Amino acid sequence: MTSAFGGTRASAAELRELRFGPFTVIEVRCDAPGYGQSAPIPAQDALLVALQLRANFDYDMWEDGKRLDCLPVSRGMVNINDLRRGVVSASKQPFHALTFALPVQDLSEHGGELEIGPARTGLIDPVIEGLGMALLPVLEHPERAPHMFVEHVLLALGAHLIHRFGEPRAEHRGGLSIRQLQHARDFVDAHLSENISLSDLAASCSLSVSHFARAFRLSTGMPPHRFLMEQRVARARELLTRTKLPLCVIAVECGFADQSHLTKVFRRVLGVTPGSLRPIQR
Repeated sequence: MTSAFGGTRASAAELRELRFGPFTVIEVRCDAPGYGQSAPIPAQDALLVALQLRANFDYDMWEDGKRLDCLPVSRGMVNINDLRRGVVSASKQPFHALTFALPVQDLSEHGGELEIGPARTGLIDPVIEGLGMALLPVLEHPERAPHMFVEHVLLALGAHLIHRFGEPRAEHRGGLSIRQLQHARDFVDAHLSENISLSDLAASCSLSVSHFARAFRLSTGMPPHRFLMEQRVARARELLTRTKLPLCVIAVECGFADQSHLTKVFRRVLGVTPGSLRPIQR
C-alpha cells in the first residue's frame, strides 16, 4: 500500500508501516496542502479501514475509476473501502490517517462472513477509533512492538468489523483441550523472556490465531495477552523475593521491555512497586 503514495510527491507524505502476518497497518501523514492524487492502491482481496487523525473537508476517492460521494471527516471518523476496486485518493488539505489493510479471508476466521459492499465514508465508530489509538504509539518503534498486544488489537478489530458489518456463522467452537492448554502454558514458561506472539502460541497448539484466541479465552476466562502478563508478573515476583538480581535484569528475564515497564505493570496488576516486594536487608 505504501507504493500508492510514492512518485514525485513521496517526500511530502510521511509513512510508518507495521506488518503482522496478513495484516498491514500504515500511518500516512502529509502536513502540507495540495498533496494531489495518489497512485492506485494495489488490488487485493482485502478491506481498507482508515481512521482519520485529522479533519479533512476537501478530499476525493475513486473506486474502479468512479468518483465516490465522500462525506467530510472529522478527527476520529472512519472510511472503509474495498481494495479489490482500485482505490485512489486525493486531498487538497493536509491529512493524517491510520490505515488497516485486512484480508477478507482472514477476517472470516473471526466467526462470520463479510461482504464489503460499497465504500463507507464519515463513519462514527468509537471501537475502531479506540483500537487505532491503542496502536498508534507502537508505530513510533515498530521493531520493538509487543507482538501479542498488536495481534490482539488486530483480532479485536477484525471481530468488531464482522460484528458490525458481517453475517455471523451459526457454529460454535469450544475451548482448548487439556493437552492444548498445557502446550500453551509450557510454551509461555519456556519463552517468557522473549517477545511471544499470539501466532507462536497458536502454532504450539496447531490452531489458527483467531481460533486459538477464542478457545483460550473460553478455557481460561481471560485473553492470552492477560495470561502472559500475569505469568510475567508471577515470575518477576518470585525472582524479587528469592534472588538479589537487579530490577533491570529481572525485567529482561521476565520479558518486560525494561525496568520502567516492569514497574508500570506491577503497579497496575498488584498495586505496589517491584522494590516493595524485596526482603528487608538486615
